Amino acid sequence: MSELKRTPLYERHIQLGAKMVPFAGFSMPVSYASVKDEILSVRNQTGIFDISHMQPIMIEARNADISISFLNKISARLIPPFSAGEVQYNALINQNGGIIDDILVYMFTNGNVGIVANAANADKVIQFLGKHADDHIAIVPAQDYAFLAVQGKGSEKIVRETIGSFAEIFYYQNTTLASIPESWVSRTGYTGEDGFEIFCSAKNGQLLWDKFLAAGVNPCGLAARDTLRIEMLYPLYGNELSEELTPKACGLQFLVKKKKETIAGEKLYEDHQQTSMGFNLTAPGVPRAGYEVYNNESQRIGSVTSGTHSFSLNSGFGIASITDVPENNQIFIDIRGKKIPATLTSKPLIPGSIQRKK
Repeated sequence: MSELKRTPLYERHIQLGAKMVPFAGFSMPVSYASVKDEILSVRNQTGIFDISHMQPIMIEARNADISISFLNKISARLIPPFSAGEVQYNALINQNGGIIDDILVYMFTNGNVGIVANAANADKVIQFLGKHADDHIAIVPAQDYAFLAVQGKGSEKIVRETIGSFAEIFYYQNTTLASIPESWVSRTGYTGEDGFEIFCSAKNGQLLWDKFLAAGVNPCGLAARDTLRIEMLYPLYGNELSEELTPKACGLQFLVKKKKETIAGEKLYEDHQQTSMGFNLTAPGVPRAGYEVYNNESQRIGSVTSGTHSFSLNSGFGIASITDVPENNQIFIDIRGKKIPATLTSKPLIPGSIQRKK
């Protein structure tokens, strides 16, 4: 077994007494003290996550149009001619339309194009991009960097106070940071709350982490991050997403609303009976991935892909992959031999505080 990698903030996590676990080849903090407190700090105030295990990758070409054209052939969602500073959620796809990885695509303010891949898929994504790139495209993974996510209703004020002034940006926009060399900040995140993700050198990331904690921002680990994204019905690769599932088969129909030419052809747009939906338990219980889902006739119609207890909702909550949506949206989750009632939903029950463009 290979040795686990460490982010530049590993020693900080140890000093804070974090419980460290293996995750995507890294030793990562799953929690620092109370997972509930970490979750609620993001929902009600501000929390900070070390996301340095994720992999930014630059798509370098003579101009941005070439980079975008390249990505359009191997991704699900149509990438328009971006304006500088825009960010887009998308997914890289294989020849069958299955998802290689869900990614963010960035048009940086300096005219460059980049993506951020999930940690578990970083090597696979780099190889996939290299396989499809021609001599006009260079695939350049970032190295020696730190990546921080500051999330919560109070994040903008504290981010601006901590890292200095930067251009006004809204949800899914980015800009460079004059105060920190070779860095950028985007108004993105995976919690449903207002938030910023900051990319910089490893050394500067350590300094920023210390500044944010000194300013009272609560450190948060993987357990809180997972609960927060489930509450918002955000998919996770390996749970809701895989190479065997197209966007339509895992609830990401919006990625394929506009047709384009890709390596998957029409397979990307084929309809599927299978889809993903959220659910909220209406009786006590904690759903977990793999638990079976039934309809009112006690027929199995799918399984839970992500589940947990929501402290914000004070109930069991999760995401399920199902093949037949009951007309009344009522289902039952088999939890340790008991059929627990639940209601399907396509929208999160938590409003969040995302700051969209005016």
